Amino acid sequence: MIELEELKILHTADWHFGLTSWSSSKPRDRRAEINEALDRVIEEARKEGVDLFLVAGDLLHNRSNPGVTAMKDVMEYLKKMLQIAPVVVLLGNHDWRGLTAFGDLLQVLSDDLVFLRYPEPVDVVAGRGQKVRILPFPYPEESEDLEAKISRGRDFRQWLEKKLAKLKEAGKEDFAVFVGHFTVEGLEPYAGAEQGREIVINRNLIPFFADYVALGHLHGFHVVQEQPLMIYSGSPIRLDFGEEKDEKGAVLVVVKKGSEPVFRKIDTNPLPLKTLFYRTLDTSARREIKDFCRTFPGYVRITYEEDPLNMAHELLGEIDNVVKVEKRIEKVFQSGVDDVREEISKLDFFELFKEYVKTRVKDHENLIKLFEELLEEVKGNET
Repeated sequence: MIELEELKILHTADWHFGLTSWSSSKPRDRRAEINEALDRVIEEARKEGVDLFLVAGDLLHNRSNPGVTAMKDVMEYLKKMLQIAPVVVLLGNHDWRGLTAFGDLLQVLSDDLVFLRYPEPVDVVAGRGQKVRILPFPYPEESEDLEAKISRGRDFRQWLEKKLAKLKEAGKEDFAVFVGHFTVEGLEPYAGAEQGREIVINRNLIPFFADYVALGHLHGFHVVQEQPLMIYSGSPIRLDFGEEKDEKGAVLVVVKKGSEPVFRKIDTNPLPLKTLFYRTLDTSARREIKDFCRTFPGYVRITYEEDPLNMAHELLGEIDNVVKVEKRIEKVFQSGVDDVREEISKLDFFELFKEYVKTRVKDHENLIKLFEELLEEVKGNET
């Protein structure tokens, strides 16, 4: 009975299998990096003898057509986890809903795999026989959004709060764990947040009696609060340049009855990302960029204000780990949030288009000339 007083949890989220980064400039398949990071997580879980895996959403990146390879990768890692301990999977906003069907097939082979699609309590038995009540809050489907707004005549927030209130009524077994995929109110949403449909939850609505709150959706490791212990595990790799400074990995949590849970972050050692800024792209800048990239182990984005030699496209082509080259609009970047719209309204969008074409199209001179001629023709018709 002593063992039942303790529960070891491995919390991970936001794998994003199937991700191809920087597809509009220099596509990079991130599969090998995700595999390497998850191999580290599973090895740590094996060493620690975890009792339960919690995967807090977004195992896949493309919700409509994830691809066979991405699906195989997800299932392969779930099977690796099942060799160590039971696995609980929550669906996130990127997850293909068909993933549930594949999960059902695996569940025929193992009772230790549970897919959570709805905000309803589920009881599971952990690796050493501990009884764990899972309080799930997956990212709502579009159909649930419509049900809340139309069929029931209430707004979406009221619908969310009612679902959370039901979870609070569930109580606990030996242990209770809340698993959610959303943004906690007061935190900055990640860059991929869904306009007009981002799920933001007040932390006071989360069941206070939970021994641990495992969150996904935000891609950086972050301890939200200590009572109850509430953590975003973060994604295993850095997905884009907005995550340059984010800590990445997974979380090992040990819950003991009668004491506060303790945790340790598992570092997945992801490749670094770096943005280099130059006011002017010239031969000196090109030399510095090449010297830096020669020894930098990760991916590089270059931003600039002026490109008199039209070398942006060349840099993208000749340096392997440079994956983006972008013109920076200084005024907009320095403005506060309230000033951005005013600044944007002053911009010459045709000039911005020309700069964009210069960085993306090799034969940009002819394309720009064609658009200039069309613009003049339109102006002539207006007069």
